[in-house]
Amino acid sequence: MRAELVRRVSTAMTKRPVQIVVVSVAGAVGLAALALAAMGGRADGASAGRWQKVESRVSSEPVVLRGNLQAGTQIAIAAPFDGRMAERFVETGDLVVQGQRLARIESTELEQQEREAEIALIRSEQELDNAIRVEETPEYAMANRRFVAARNSVQIAMRRSKETQALFQKGIVARQEVDAAKQEFDSAGAQMLGAQEELIQLRNKKGGEGLRMLELETSNRRARLEELRKKRSAAVVVSPIAGVVVPAPQADPSDQGAATPAREPRAGAYVTTRDALFTVADTQTLVVKSAVDESDVSRIESCRKAMVSLNSDPAHVMEGTVKRVASQPRTTAGMRPNGPETPQFDVEVLVPRPPDAAGRFRLGAPATVKIEPCKSSPAVVVPIAALHWDEAGVPSVRMRKAGSRTAKLQRVSLQRTGVIDAEVSSGLDAGDEVWVAQAAANAVRPGGLLRRLMQSGDDE
Repeated sequence: MRAELVRRVSTAMTKRPVQIVVVSVAGAVGLAALALAAMGGRADGASAGRWQKVESRVSSEPVVLRGNLQAGTQIAIAAPFDGRMAERFVETGDLVVQGQRLARIESTELEQQEREAEIALIRSEQELDNAIRVEETPEYAMANRRFVAARNSVQIAMRRSKETQALFQKGIVARQEVDAAKQEFDSAGAQMLGAQEELIQLRNKKGGEGLRMLELETSNRRARLEELRKKRSAAVVVSPIAGVVVPAPQADPSDQGAATPAREPRAGAYVTTRDALFTVADTQTLVVKSAVDESDVSRIESCRKAMVSLNSDPAHVMEGTVKRVASQPRTTAGMRPNGPETPQFDVEVLVPRPPDAAGRFRLGAPATVKIEPCKSSPAVVVPIAALHWDEAGVPSVRMRKAGSRTAKLQRVSLQRTGVIDAEVSSGLDAGDEVWVAQAAANAVRPGGLLRRLMQSGDDE
């Protein structure tokens, strides 16, 4: 097991130069494994070594983050209405300007709705016009004729009823004729009242609530037609900003409930208002997204300045701004196989696009962010050679209080780990003494086992 671990470390180191940078807490495990391999077991009081007093210090090492260049703003452009994409004018990766045509949408259903709305508006306008000039309409003339005819019928029935009553009083006609004449008069009167009511209703359309209702209905139908026409005018989809056409954002693989986004529709595809046809990224402001270990959050959360360089052009360094440090961690696995997980917090760094950036800034390009800590709390520093790890990956040291001869194995929490020493956030106090085994010290000192492994190639 140890030989295999040593071989892996040796292979990795011979393939790329060693960079003296601050690494995560999990990175200390590999170095400790080397120390254990050199010692052949855990340090104890009987092995060769020395007691070393530990001190506290404030770390000034910069926080180095790796990420990719992304657009500061992305706008998803949806279909203006349900229909078919008749034409598609751009492809993913194309640069676009504000107002540039992206696609054209067709909808036979929308065209039919527009025609029906236009017919409804014409009918409503006719009804409103007839209401305003009601006495000039054929409808009013017919109602007036019915009223005149009903009024004449009433007059005739009234004369007949009077004549029949007079004849009945003289004993010339029977009672039944008198009743029939009266019934005819009542029927004619009811018809006249109905015709008169119809005329009143028609006249009321010239004013009052009836006319107001017709005006409102006409206004609503006109607004509906204008809305449909505006939709049809949006059949040509244009870009709201200048930028680059990028693929639609992918769902987070850790989100089991997230639906897999569909591919961007092609010409001839049916689209709905829920479909994002294009995503345009605003490249005037760029952002590098990365993550920082929990131990470094307090060192950068109040910082604003960050230095950013692209891996393709490391000599060109730009000044960025720390836009956001997440308040909730996302957990990622540590470097050790089957080791504990290290909480990390998302970080976003804004990078203004310089005027001469044409051809050099590409979305997705790897970038390195270097943040000088604005504040740090003192931490106890111990030699790497004093650290031991149990099977669960928990670090500990053999320690004793200053002036005491009683030693014990003390678990510690690591904050930052360098090449030859590590910062301990808890478990030790300044002035305590830790046991440094001689074999482990030889393994990590300059020219020791670590250097020999870098030069030995793949030998086990």
